[in-house]
Amino acid sequence: MTSTPQPRSHSQDEPFGSPSQAMSYFEGRLELYKQSRENPANNSLPEVLHEFLISIGKNTEASLDQYLKVSGLFQIPLTPCEQTAYKKYEKRYRCLDTNQVLFLIHQEFLVRNPVPLDSPYNMRSNKEKIRIIMSSILWMEEMFPAMEFESWKVCFLKFSRDTIKEDLDWLCLYRQRKFLAGKALPREDDEILKRFWDWFELNELDLVKMAFFMAKKGVFKDVLNNLGRLGRIIQELKRVIELPRPLGPKTYWKFDDIVTQELEVSES
Repeated sequence: MTSTPQPRSHSQDEPFGSPSQAMSYFEGRLELYKQSRENPANNSLPEVLHEFLISIGKNTEASLDQYLKVSGLFQIPLTPCEQTAYKKYEKRYRCLDTNQVLFLIHQEFLVRNPVPLDSPYNMRSNKEKIRIIMSSILWMEEMFPAMEFESWKVCFLKFSRDTIKEDLDWLCLYRQRKFLAGKALPREDDEILKRFWDWFELNELDLVKMAFFMAKKGVFKDVLNNLGRLGRIIQELKRVIELPRPLGPKTYWKFDDIVTQELEVSES
């Protein structure tokens, strides 16, 4: 006697109502495949996962199950020597506190469905561009909080050294509230915004692209209610940028994709 397929329970098609609910279900899927969530100390990961699932339309048990089947996260090696997609990701990004959530974001936005460049610059409103820039910085702080030596912040050393401090301060100005409400930007402000946009848009570092693509896909943070937090992050950014360089052998950061390595260079 053959069994009749049972209809999917309604709960499996209901959206996850909170970050904790999404993470709880995700951890249950990991357990089924004998995995445990890596980097559990990152308290921001549940929100990162929840917002990511919403952005790609997988914010239910049923759709997440289907997504995980093709994600590569639970890939089984065919031979003892074969590395799974997730093991390759871990090896490549060993300087990060890698975890399964970041793997899914990386695969979605940088491998399977890379977000194209915006062209021309005026394709989006200034209000939207400011929200994307602010959200990207907030996402970087949430996605990579435990990076050794705060190295995600060191990425901003790639920004124009002539204007970086003033441009970061610009993001914290009170008049940003007016810009976020749709007020037109004066020419000087638009020039600063364009520097930020070009830096994020053309950045080759995966950790920058992951956060930027999240925001470009419409996964905005509540920037108006996070301006104080953004200000604190920017003060930390400026502190890292202002760190003195040693007088003897120079220590600097070389970025190879997302991997940061501290290199010693002899005095020339």
